[in-house]
Amino acid sequence: MSKQEPIDIYSNDDGKFEDVYSDIYSNGPSNSRKHSKKKKGRAGRYIKRSLALIGKLIVSVFLVMVITGSIVATALTVYVMKFVDPDAGIDLHKLEQGYQTTIYTLDASGNEKILTTLEQSVNTEWADLAKIPQHVQDAFVYTEDERFWEHEGVDWKRTFGAFVNMFINIYGFQQGGSTITQQLIKNLTGDDEVRIERKVQEIFRAINLERRYTKDEILEAYLNIVHLGRNTNGVQAASKLYFNKDVSQLTVVEAAALAAMTRNPVGYDPINKAEENAGRREYVLKQMYEHGAITELEYQEALNTELVTDLTQPAGNEDKEYQSYFVDHLINQIIADLQEQKGWSEEKATQQLYNGGYKIYATVDPELQTLLEDKFKESSTFSSSVLRDPPQAAMIIMDHYGNIKAVVGGRGEKSGNRVLNRATQSVRSPGSSIKPLSVYAPAVENNLITYSTMVKDEPLHDVLIGGEKRDWPNNYTKRNYGTLPIVQALQRSLNTIPVQLLQKIGLQNSYNFLTEDLGFTTLVESEETEDGGTLTDISLGNLAMGDMVYGTKLSELTAGFQIFANGGTYSAPTAYTQVLDASGEVLLSTDNANKGKQVISEETSGVMNKLLQQVVEGPNGTGRAAKLDGFTVIGKTGTSNTYNDQLFVGATPYYVAGLWYGYDTPKSVEGIGMYPVGQIWKNVMQDAHKGLESKEFTISDQVLELQYCTRTGLIASSSCPKATGYYKASNVPDTCSGH
Repeated sequence: MSKQEPIDIYSNDDGKFEDVYSDIYSNGPSNSRKHSKKKKGRAGRYIKRSLALIGKLIVSVFLVMVITGSIVATALTVYVMKFVDPDAGIDLHKLEQGYQTTIYTLDASGNEKILTTLEQSVNTEWADLAKIPQHVQDAFVYTEDERFWEHEGVDWKRTFGAFVNMFINIYGFQQGGSTITQQLIKNLTGDDEVRIERKVQEIFRAINLERRYTKDEILEAYLNIVHLGRNTNGVQAASKLYFNKDVSQLTVVEAAALAAMTRNPVGYDPINKAEENAGRREYVLKQMYEHGAITELEYQEALNTELVTDLTQPAGNEDKEYQSYFVDHLINQIIADLQEQKGWSEEKATQQLYNGGYKIYATVDPELQTLLEDKFKESSTFSSSVLRDPPQAAMIIMDHYGNIKAVVGGRGEKSGNRVLNRATQSVRSPGSSIKPLSVYAPAVENNLITYSTMVKDEPLHDVLIGGEKRDWPNNYTKRNYGTLPIVQALQRSLNTIPVQLLQKIGLQNSYNFLTEDLGFTTLVESEETEDGGTLTDISLGNLAMGDMVYGTKLSELTAGFQIFANGGTYSAPTAYTQVLDASGEVLLSTDNANKGKQVISEETSGVMNKLLQQVVEGPNGTGRAAKLDGFTVIGKTGTSNTYNDQLFVGATPYYVAGLWYGYDTPKSVEGIGMYPVGQIWKNVMQDAHKGLESKEFTISDQVLELQYCTRTGLIASSSCPKATGYYKASNVPDTCSGH
């Protein structure tokens, strides 16, 4: 029997499968050819079917790619259109007048009213394109965007090259991909963050800008807005700054020197960085020559011509009116917020604020601001007579949500713009005015005391001070008052009681409340001195009596007192509610009334409000001079240990206001003929309330008005000597059982 081996399996025409064997011993040639033909026919059908299957697979993959690509493109388009504003509010026809930033206030009906416009902080002067020589135009075009006249806003070749260069350094330096059109948009919007979304947005805007304006209009705008160092924008202003001549008179080498600065105005400054400018200038001239903007002779002459600068400038007009302290502070705050929230440098934030066409909604009350300024120009506000060397003073007035309504940073006529504002910038000792925030509020909040808790007025014993043990602290009256209720301890501004309470509260807890909840930025947790010592505000004397390492800002101290007027919420002090960019988009926002943080309970706020009323209305209150006619006042006086600083921070149902006076170079203000600090506060605030309806603070209904026993501090029984107190419903003292 011949040996047979299975070699393959094919499907026959009936759709059934059969085994095909090769009989290499018994089968003859004819049989072999028969099987061979049959095998080839079936193999052909197999190959055709395989090819058909592969074809279908390729088509399917292609269709999937097309569909996926369409989905991705659609999603990308939707995504891009969500944040792309092709217009961006850019109007090149307005550039000659500049993008002025305008500050608005809202009247009682919510209507916008222009407060002021900010003067441009940069040196700039417009020049029409016809006045700018061709070689000046060419120097910038062939340095910054050699295909400017050919592309439609985006140089795709350069953009792709810049992208590749990020991963493969093919240029030997960081290649920029932005065209002149894109650079113009960045300069106008101030948006140069390194983000894919920002770059895509810029591309769309550039394409749109080229559709709306001619190349000449775009180039003219660019040459008038490009930053060229030393707080100067535009070729006309730069020509006068560096060469003391009109742009129409610039030589080729001078034009190249300016164009060399665009990448890094400071690094290529033609005066301070003359060598670096010369090196970059050679590149500019080479670009101009290679593109036919100058002849070979002009090219060689320019290379061998020494650059001569001339900083001689005519004196400016000094006869101008200075902006208010409020506007000063508003500018400073917005610049700081742009740096913090946008990551901008101070220089960029300043330039964008002044020249970005922003719309700012300020919190100021213009009439109140004028009143405060006038009051601080009158010596009668501070003293009954004119003093030979009067102390300085500062005051800030807010609503109950930290919105600044008026601020003055010094007495007398203002001497300039953005001068020292003692209300928002100076750091001075708060003295006892810190006690309600650092001690009494946390103690009431944590149920350590009530309105009438009895405490003993005595110092701590054997306290190590200056290397020796002694009783500490002393009261400012140099006497002690025995056992008395909390309301009288606060009313008299005793020092011994806050120290005792602070030991129970915990130093770190008090410090954290001030810095984390109430926004104090000048306190010191721990700081090493040059001699190896340590400075800290986490101590009994600092937190209980305001004897801080450096001190506090009046604006932050005043803002802290809002929690006693509004039910316990805190909002950081602010001079604006919103800042809109040139396109109307919200750039910054505060909206304090809706973003307050609850830092103490409404009940604690109510009890503290009632306690602080007694500082002004109580028979022994240190703030009695601040009492207003027709309006309830809460508040606290403060005096530093050396009498260098005196303060009163108070609140009415309308405002929270803080006042400081002292000398810029610290020295005692005791006995110099000034009114008491509360009286000065009243001299301003009484007029500030003229025309306002009389109203009271809103106190939580969970604050109970009860009679307490003046001997025990407990709730009075029928036989007790009584006084009125105010208590959290959740922490009412027991009833006195007798004496």
